[in-house]
Amino acid sequence: MHEWKYMVDNEYTFYGVYCEFYDKVSRNWKAASTRSQNELTYTNKIIPNMDGHDTKPISSYLREDYDAVIERIIKRGQGNNSEPYQPYAESTIRTFRRLIYYVVAVASEEGLCENVLWESCYNPKVSTEDEERIAKNALLPKSLTITQEIAVARSLLTDPMQTGQKMGLLLMYALGLRNAEACAVDYDDIKPMQSHPECTVIWIYKTTGYDSSTRKLGGKSKNADRIIPVPGSVVEIINTRRKKLEELLSTDIGKFPIVCPDDQWDQRCSARQLTAAARKLFQSINMNAAQVSIIDDDLHSNRDSAFSIEEQEPTAYLFRRNFGTHMHILGLTEAEIQYVIGHDIEDPYETRNEFVNEEKLYQIYLKMVQRPLLNNVKEELSPVPINVGCTSQLNNTSSLRLPANKCKTKLHLQAHEPLDSIRIRVSTHPRRLAIECEKDMFTSETTQVGRSIDVRKQYQKVYR
Repeated sequence: MHEWKYMVDNEYTFYGVYCEFYDKVSRNWKAASTRSQNELTYTNKIIPNMDGHDTKPISSYLREDYDAVIERIIKRGQGNNSEPYQPYAESTIRTFRRLIYYVVAVASEEGLCENVLWESCYNPKVSTEDEERIAKNALLPKSLTITQEIAVARSLLTDPMQTGQKMGLLLMYALGLRNAEACAVDYDDIKPMQSHPECTVIWIYKTTGYDSSTRKLGGKSKNADRIIPVPGSVVEIINTRRKKLEELLSTDIGKFPIVCPDDQWDQRCSARQLTAAARKLFQSINMNAAQVSIIDDDLHSNRDSAFSIEEQEPTAYLFRRNFGTHMHILGLTEAEIQYVIGHDIEDPYETRNEFVNEEKLYQIYLKMVQRPLLNNVKEELSPVPINVGCTSQLNNTSSLRLPANKCKTKLHLQAHEPLDSIRIRVSTHPRRLAIECEKDMFTSETTQVGRSIDVRKQYQKVYR
C-alpha cells in the first residue's frame, strides 16, 4: 500500500475516497483481471499525476484539475522518460477519464463533493445497446427538447426571489447569453427602447472572468457587444424582483448584479458558479448525462461544424444552441441571428452598427415575441391577402376597412408574376387603409422567390 494520505483537514482526499469506498468505485468491474488492471492505473498513472493529491481534499478539485491530470498523462506517454515517446490510444485515454469519474461520482453520492464531471466527457456512456441511440440524439439536435424546455421554464420562471444563480440561467436560456455575459448584467442594463417603450432590451457589453466576479468591458470577441430584445415574462420576473429587493433593502439596486450567489444581492457570481448551477438544473430535470457528455466530448474534439456556437462547455452551448434554433424557427435572418447570438455577421451588406438602430431592433423584437413559454403568444393574425395584378395593368388600388380598436394588421401582397418588381405606396385615413401598387418601369431588377417555410403556427401549437 502507498503511504498517501486518506484525509486532509478532516476531509477525504481523492486517494482516500478510492480506498474507503473501493467496493462502490469498483462495483462494475466483474473480472479479476479488470480489477487488477484498474488498480494499477490508479496507483501508477492517475494519482501520481494529480496535483496536490496528498495535500488537498477531493472537494477542492474542479473539472480543470482533472483535465490537467489527463494532459500530464498524455504528455508523458506510455514509456519511461528514457524511452522514445509512445502515445496512448484514444480508447485508453477514455478509460483514464472514466476511472477518474468513478471516484468523483462515489464521492458525490457520499456527500463529500459536488460531481463536477457529471456533464463531461469523463462520464461513461450508459450501455453498448444505448450508445448509438444516445449518440444520434446528441449529435443531431444538440439543444433542449420541448419536455426539457418546459421543465426549465417551470424551474426558472416561477419565483422572482429565486437564487441569483437561477436568474443567471434564465438569462442564458431566454437570451442565449454566455455564462460570463450573464454574470456581468446589472439591473440598469435592462431598459425600454425610447421609440418603442413596449419593447424592453438588454445591453450586453461586459463580461466577468471564469473564476472571478470582476467585470471588464467587452466580451469573448469583438462581436460580443449587442442589444437584445427581452421576452415579456423575463421582463416581468426581473421587474418584480427589483421592486421587492428595493423595498427590502430600502435602496435603488440599479447597479446591483442580477446574477448573485444565492441571496447575496450585492455580490456578483463568477462564470464558474453559474456553470455549476446549470449542472444542478440539468440534473434536476433528469437530462441524460450520457447525452451531455457526448456533447462535451464533441466540443473538446472540435467535431461540430454545423451551426457552430463556439463554446467550450456544454451548459452555455446547450442554452445558446437552443436559443439560436428558436430564432431560426421564428424567421430571423442569418445576419439577425448572428447579431443576437454575438457572432461575426457574414453578410457583406449588413454591419453590426446597423443593429443599434431601434427600428431594426424592433423588427427583431416582433419576431422574437412569438417564442412560446417566454411570451404570451396569441394566435397569429391571419394575413389579409391583396393580390395585385401588375402584369395586366399599371395601377391597382385596394382599400381595407380597419377594426375600430387599435390593432396590428398584417398584409400579404403578392404580384401575379413572382419575379415582377413592384413599388408600394400606403396611405391611411380614419379606419381605412389604402394600398396602391404599380409595376416598376424603371428597373429590371427582380427579387428571387423565397423558399423558406413559415412553421410558426405549428411550432406554437406543439408548445401549447
